[in-house]
Amino acid sequence: MRHIFLNKIEGEYFILDGEKFHHIYNVLRIRKTGENINVIFNNKKFETIIEKINKDHLKLKIIKSEEIYDELPNIDIIIANIDFEKIKLIVEKLSEIGIKKIYLYKSLYSQINKFTENKIEKLKKICCLACEQSGNFFLPQIIQLENIDKFIKNEGNKYNLKFILNEKINYEKNRDLFLEYIKKSNNSNNPIENIVYIVGPEGGFCNEEIEYFKKNYFLEVNLGKNILRSETAAISFGFLLKYLFSK
Repeated sequence: MRHIFLNKIEGEYFILDGEKFHHIYNVLRIRKTGENINVIFNNKKFETIIEKINKDHLKLKIIKSEEIYDELPNIDIIIANIDFEKIKLIVEKLSEIGIKKIYLYKSLYSQINKFTENKIEKLKKICCLACEQSGNFFLPQIIQLENIDKFIKNEGNKYNLKFILNEKINYEKNRDLFLEYIKKSNNSNNPIENIVYIVGPEGGFCNEEIEYFKKNYFLEVNLGKNILRSETAAISFGFLLKYLFSK
C-alpha cells in the first residue's frame, strides 16, 4: 500500500493538504472515500482511511498504528558540494536506496561553498517524494557541514566502517582488499551498526585530503577501471553497501 509522510496529527485524524493533496488527488487520482492510505509520522506507520474529501484537503481517519524499525545498518554519505542538479539526482536515488544521512561539505576542489536554505528545502522535498514512491519508510536527513574536521572528530568514532572513494588507486588489488574487508566485517562478533562513505567533487580529492581521511581510518575504495562521475559513484557505492549488508 502507498504511504505518505505527514508532520501533524489532529486527534484521531490526519489532514492531507497542500502539495501532498495535489499529488494524491490530481496525480495519483485517489478520489474516493473509503480508500486506505498509510501515513508515516514520528517513526510510526498509521493505517488510515479517507473519511472526507474537500476541495483542497483530505481527512484521514486513523484505523491503527505500529512502530517501524530498520534492522539494517545505518549508511550515511559525505558528499562534496557539486552542481546542484547533480546533488538533486544523488539525493533522489540515495533516498530510494535507503541512505540515512546525507552530509554536504566544501572540499578543496568544490566549486560551491554552501547551498542556500531554499535549496536545502528543495532537497528535503525530493527526499520525501522519492521515499514515498519507493516504499522507503525512513526519510534521510540532509545536513550541511560547516567544518569537516570538526565532524570527523566529533562523529567519526560512531562508525564501524568508513570508506573514501578514490579512483587513483589500483583497482585489482583494492577490489580483493575491499571484499576481504567486507567478509571479515560481516563475520565479526561486533555488529555493524553505522557505516559512512565519502565522495569527492568532479576534480576528486587532493593528496592531503586523502591522507587526512586515511589517518582517520577511512578505507580507500576504487569502484572500477572506468572513472565515474561523482553522482554515479555516490549512487553506485550506496547501493553496493546496502546490498552487501542486507540481511
